[in-house]
Amino acid sequence: MPKARKPAAPRSLLVLKHQQRFLSAFKLVGTIQGACRAIKMSREQVYHWRHTDPAFSALFDECKLAVIDLLEDSTLHDALGKWDEEELAFVKGDPILKMFLLKALDPKKYRENIKLEHAGSVTLMDLCVDDPDAPKAVPKK
Repeated sequence: MPKARKPAAPRSLLVLKHQQRFLSAFKLVGTIQGACRAIKMSREQVYHWRHTDPAFSALFDECKLAVIDLLEDSTLHDALGKWDEEELAFVKGDPILKMFLLKALDPKKYRENIKLEHAGSVTLMDLCVDDPDAPKAVPKK
């Protein structure tokens, strides 16, 4: 059973300031570790806030969605390619990124489909046939 969250205590202005600094850094950097390193804060403090402060946890989740949106936008631009002003040429996109984006955006159409059918029954003993150390099946009488 998951550990229940403690009731949130009133947050001090100093704590709110630290939380806001972290969230701002997180939006720019995209990882907890990177944001903590940038503002010289321990990751444990952030995990503590996420566990004990529902308001901070909700704000963190919003920032995480914003980071995901930025990453998706950037990845989409990288996948499609772009015009290079210095080279005066179109730079081709990344086909692997295209594949992953298509799978993420339309999984019903682009996922890998495997259809496995089996008729009959299988016992545990049937699965151990190739193992010489597997116990031998005792025939039923």
